[in-house]
Amino acid sequence: MNVNMHLIQKWIRKRKEQKLYEMKPIGSAIRLKRKSMNMTLEEGAEGICSISYLSKIENNMIELSDQFVDRLMERFQMKPQPATDDQMYQNHLRTLIKCLIHGELPPIEILSRYQNREDHQSYLLGFVIHHLYLKVEQRDRCFDQLKIFIPNMSHHELALTLSVLGAYFLSVERYQDASKVVSMAPEESLLSIELVMLLKRIRLIASMRMHRFIDVIDHMNPFMQQAMHLHYYKLMSEIKSEFYTFCALYADPVQMTEMIQAMSTLSPEEKAYIIALTQFGNGQYGEVLEIAAPHAGKSAPWMILYLLALDHTSEIEQLMACIAHMPPQLELTEGLKRVRTHLYYKHHPDKLETLAYLRREILGFRTLPDDHIISEFLMIDSTNLFSKYQHYKEATQVIGKFTLHLRSLKMAEFKLVSED
Repeated sequence: MNVNMHLIQKWIRKRKEQKLYEMKPIGSAIRLKRKSMNMTLEEGAEGICSISYLSKIENNMIELSDQFVDRLMERFQMKPQPATDDQMYQNHLRTLIKCLIHGELPPIEILSRYQNREDHQSYLLGFVIHHLYLKVEQRDRCFDQLKIFIPNMSHHELALTLSVLGAYFLSVERYQDASKVVSMAPEESLLSIELVMLLKRIRLIASMRMHRFIDVIDHMNPFMQQAMHLHYYKLMSEIKSEFYTFCALYADPVQMTEMIQAMSTLSPEEKAYIIALTQFGNGQYGEVLEIAAPHAGKSAPWMILYLLALDHTSEIEQLMACIAHMPPQLELTEGLKRVRTHLYYKHHPDKLETLAYLRREILGFRTLPDDHIISEFLMIDSTNLFSKYQHYKEATQVIGKFTLHLRSLKMAEFKLVSED
């Protein structure tokens, strides 16, 4: 998905300045058609109405007069717009919010009620529904049309859009962006409790994966108490799993195993992963291999843990075979790609190839992983490799670069944009 964070911040600030928090479907439909035809406001209004009038229509500042409807429809080659039902739209938004909270799929038939419409309402509903059904291309197309309306969305529409964007950023391991984007949402007092919980969910998960201890300490217990009060058991289960995964690297394996095995809300696979991660944090790499081997092909986190355990136990032949033949069903996330590439070049027979990789991908690459575990591994291992080949200056540069990055990951969150 093409998400420009700088543009989103700019649109949010514009929204705050204009305070135009509601759009009518007809205005957004006209704007979409004008943009798709690459027409300027001047070209769109010529011979029909003033430029400022058309701008106000698109930005919902005035009602569209009947005397201009037919001429504008003809100018922008628009079909007659189906009648809109705002109550139906609001009901559909509430349905989607509940599905996001409870981890359910919405009725796909909702989209059929908007199939002949090209406005912000139809694209927002499509954006959320396709996200829930994991239809990536359709979701991305909807967002490309929807994003220009961010400055004029209602509070609830904006919060819903940002919560789905946050979930997207989590899925592609852009945890800093996930945390930033939900910080741009309207104040909690302006939103429903359901949307507030969805936004807090994103922030908590991102904080745990970046090891933002202060944010976790500040927000974990209030979130869980509120979720319990609202009977949001799916959210509670998800956050519990994330929390124990977050704690795993620092826990005693015996105590963590006893605690995890007693929890009925976690699946056997979730329990196995948390236990394996705890053993990894305590240097018990042989035990990690025993647990991770049957699960390695199931997900990127399992495969990363498996590859790192193979590396630590010096099972190089098996490691290289695994790198060369990844299971076809396995999703190659950015984190997994970085770990696989690093281990491939680490054990490359040509020292010059290894050094070229380190300079190109470790020292030269501007974007570092937001996953704390992966970043820490790359820092330590790259430093050791440079030192092994007696390139001590570059080893020091790696430490400096990654130390700053890890510090930024752990930095407590702040509110980027506040709403009046």
